[in-house]
Amino acid sequence: MKLQKFSTLIAVCTLSFAATSAHAAKFLISFKDQNQAQAFKTLVQNHEAQDLRITDDLAELQVLIIEAQNQEQILAFADIKDLNFIEKQKTYAAPRAQIMPTLTSNMPRMTLFGGQLPVSQGLKMISVPQAWKMTKGAGARVMVIDSGIDKNHPVFAGRIEKVQNFTADGGPQDVTDTEGHGTHVAGIIAAQAAQEEVGVAPEAKLLIAKVCGSKGCNNDAVAKALLWALREKVDVVNMSLGGGGSVPEQFMIKQLDGEQIPVVAAMGNNGMEATPMPAGYISVTAVGAVDANGKRAAFSNWSPALDLMAPGVSIRSSVPRGTGRIAVASFQNAAGEFKALPAVTYANVPVKSLKESAVFGEFGKVEDLANLAVAGKVLVVKRGNLPLLDKIKNAQAAGATALVICNNDGALVSGSLSEDPNEIKIPVIMVETTSGEDLILNLLKTETLVVRMEIQGADYAEFSGTSMASPYVAGVVALMRSVVPGITGWKIREIMNGSASPIKTEIPNQTGKGLVNAKASVDGAYAVRKKYKKIK
Repeated sequence: MKLQKFSTLIAVCTLSFAATSAHAAKFLISFKDQNQAQAFKTLVQNHEAQDLRITDDLAELQVLIIEAQNQEQILAFADIKDLNFIEKQKTYAAPRAQIMPTLTSNMPRMTLFGGQLPVSQGLKMISVPQAWKMTKGAGARVMVIDSGIDKNHPVFAGRIEKVQNFTADGGPQDVTDTEGHGTHVAGIIAAQAAQEEVGVAPEAKLLIAKVCGSKGCNNDAVAKALLWALREKVDVVNMSLGGGGSVPEQFMIKQLDGEQIPVVAAMGNNGMEATPMPAGYISVTAVGAVDANGKRAAFSNWSPALDLMAPGVSIRSSVPRGTGRIAVASFQNAAGEFKALPAVTYANVPVKSLKESAVFGEFGKVEDLANLAVAGKVLVVKRGNLPLLDKIKNAQAAGATALVICNNDGALVSGSLSEDPNEIKIPVIMVETTSGEDLILNLLKTETLVVRMEIQGADYAEFSGTSMASPYVAGVVALMRSVVPGITGWKIREIMNGSASPIKTEIPNQTGKGLVNAKASVDGAYAVRKKYKKIK
């Protein structure tokens, strides 16, 4: 396949391995004239350009990746007027789940006493079950550019077509998901469980591009993944990640648009007016997040670039097996009865079962615990006045065996509280407000009150963020392409935008065209099917 702009392809060169300093950086460079590019490579290969090293040659993009001390060192051997661009390799933090409230009302949960998955409210909100009467995505191919996937998770059995690792972690086929983010995103798109359909397009195929590794996400890895999407002619690309963008990334987005391959991306979680890349590129469908009530999530960015909204708060989906957490807890009152404590727990908390006496420690501040006999007991505290992670650290320092945080409003906080998997050393749960108040009241009456708690590993977790909203829309595109394989990316955007349910806000551009509607989008595609031939 030839790209629109560059028709001449550079032959892959023999890479030079000249010694470079430990402080060297990498730069992406592209020449206007390929004869000049070849001359530059010859200089490097013959060691005439000292301390420069070609670490990669993205031939189809006509981009070289050069290791050097600084940009000036490269420009000593290449005239800037001969370049399309030169830019430093950028590394962005790997995408992680947004820590946001988990609504407790009408939220069925997986428990230790039943293996069924909860009914997905997100699928119902955007009318996916109604769209399934026409298609479940069979024939559609979705590329997920993210942190990888747990290939052996049961919900992906038969769903994964190809994988490719564009990071320095492992071999080219090693897409191990150390962050959990990519597995969660892929599940929203195409997971298929034994009990029920849990992805938007459960019969679609997945192509997994790992671009985020242990050291973050490099802009050249993203460009390589987009090139792979172009080669594979996938039906839609999902990018639940952000960054400052790059020239190669922008170039590849344009190529995909020219080939009518839709790209869907998350708007970001800063809760402000902002236009992140790749969501900000004109041909990309930018997606924001709404809560279970259909209102814009407080963390969801907005700008004129925003196209659509989709569910993004407390979205339950797959995570690498055993890395999710579920909690079951109860306390024994003065009458000897055990009363249930509806609760959530957090990523990376220890898997443990215990039954211990409890002690009340107000808000869990150092001064609150100073005169309490906390060691060897379950510490019960109220939410507020102190960050959750600080409460946990104080409880651990005081010798508590576990921490129970009693909520102070109508929502529970779920997700990850720390990037360090070893920072949380004791079981931690947050219980809903009414049960928490009951627990504290009984604890103040009965000094010997006992709390029973069990935390188990799980294959599913609830995350929040625009990262979770974007795959809902990508899944809808897969359904549309399943019904009409040849429908253009432009027509797909027109149909989704035109059929979305408007969301009223006081500030302009906060919700784009509104909440995506899967049923209306599929119907819209089917209505124009005779105009399009299958693209393959």
